[in-house]
Amino acid sequence: KRVTEENKQEYLKLLVEHELCGDMQEQYRVFLTGFWDIFPLRLLKDSGLTHRELALLISGYPDLDPSDWCANTTINSEGHSDLIDWFWVVVQIMSAEDRAKLLHFATGSSRLPAGGFAAMTPRFNISVEGHEIEHLPQAHTCGNQLVLPAYTTFEMLQEKMNIA
Repeated sequence: KRVTEENKQEYLKLLVEHELCGDMQEQYRVFLTGFWDIFPLRLLKDSGLTHRELALLISGYPDLDPSDWCANTTINSEGHSDLIDWFWVVVQIMSAEDRAKLLHFATGSSRLPAGGFAAMTPRFNISVEGHEIEHLPQAHTCGNQLVLPAYTTFEMLQEKMNIA
């Protein structure tokens, strides 16, 4: 079909669609059909959500604040307060990527729910168990639990966490 003055708008629309979507149109259609099944367009419009709020609901928080993490953590470590203090220092000095990796290790997800650490269910928790200080930290992702052996120095904790 030749491009004429009468059909040039249609031509440009089709050209842009092809350049942006290429052969992905079917995949986009399927994705959007599933998305609208979960969150109908009318509800989305009526909710008043901004695109940023929607992205947050879908993806969670991109950055993990160590202070918020600490404030929303249950600690089971009677007699090991130094170890827990060291743990939070290690988390504080970690890069954002390493914090996300730690969260993923302990919970199975590198992102938080939309409500942040306070909305995590079950609540993130740390336990200190055993005196096998040569062992690495363990995680129980179903319970959002990190289990630390009773490491005796900051350096030992930091080394084992970097390996885990």
